Amino acid sequence: MIVHMIRHGDTEATERGCYYGGTDVPVSPAGLARLRGLRALGGYPDPAGLRVYTSGMLRTEQSLEALYGPLDHEALPELREMHFGAFEMRTPDELRTDPAFLRWLQGDVNANPTPGGESGESFERRVRAEFDQLLARGEDCLLMVHGGVISCVLERFFPGERPGRYDWQPKPGTGYTLRFENGAVTRTALPESWAGRGWSFFQNKACEYFPCHAGADPENFNCLFCFCPLYGLGPDCGGSFRILPDGVKDCSGCLRPHLRENYGEILRVLGKMTKTAEQDG
Repeated sequence: MIVHMIRHGDTEATERGCYYGGTDVPVSPAGLARLRGLRALGGYPDPAGLRVYTSGMLRTEQSLEALYGPLDHEALPELREMHFGAFEMRTPDELRTDPAFLRWLQGDVNANPTPGGESGESFERRVRAEFDQLLARGEDCLLMVHGGVISCVLERFFPGERPGRYDWQPKPGTGYTLRFENGAVTRTALPESWAGRGWSFFQNKACEYFPCHAGADPENFNCLFCFCPLYGLGPDCGGSFRILPDGVKDCSGCLRPHLRENYGEILRVLGKMTKTAEQDG
């Protein structure tokens, strides 16, 4: 089972450094611009074949739209961020003389709830219970959620690797992929490490045929896989092809290996092909 988790984009509250979680704020204009910039670099999972979820909060809905466009999905409200009660939408500096804040800060901030809000422990129980239900379904999925939610999940499966739960918190628009196989859990970062790197994208504009597929965007056409490495898979390559009357496979209408964002997908299919060849050999 594979679970992709991405943190929503920046909000005005994030940019101000506020305590917030239960307040339904939108992604800021700057946050949306950053998400679109990340999307252009690629490295995010293909949603095909995945169950897609948000927490239902506005910032997760907008972030999913910014990264993927209109996409069928469901809301899992139990994966919303921690509610900070009376401290919502206020910065630590604004709260520094608040007696209730000082009492909370000087106590056990994980065990003690904020006034009118949640405790870290109750928040963690809520997130873990919902995540357990996802695991029980056994379906590969994509979650557009919150930094605190992702931190809870990572701390659960990789305890002790970092000083505290929130040391796992990814930057807005980034996250992790978890793979559950044979009782073990592994993780990789999102967007994938190749996104935006020069070695994952190459153009040969001196080529007489560039770009060699009609309708391709010349600024985002990747020549790295000039001859498609998946061609030998025949009808199982997953691309858009047609068989000519003489039996030749015509891939002139397929851009799958030439899209910047598909570098990781091509490598994953090649990896599966290698494993299959080793088993057959």
